[in-house]
Amino acid sequence: MEQQLSILCKDVDMLEGLLSIYFDVWYASRRPDLDVELLKDVMQGWVYKNDRQVREQHARWHLDTEAPRCLIRVLMYEEGEMTLKL
Repeated sequence: MEQQLSILCKDVDMLEGLLSIYFDVWYASRRPDLDVELLKDVMQGWVYKNDRQVREQHARWHLDTEAPRCLIRVLMYEEGEMTLKL
């Protein structure tokens, strides 16, 4: 996975500033063993300098026994952009 990530991020400058991350993870079974915290650690040094830049994260769990994968979107964090009123 690190090799694939390094290829994708080869010509991309590391993001600076505060970030929001959205994870969609498709697992091969109902017993997932991948934690999004591990994904954040792997992206450190390639996508952003330090995972302490992440101020907001959202993770969604999916099941796909044929094609497990993950989709990760990293955006600049905008304070107050997402508001939930109950």
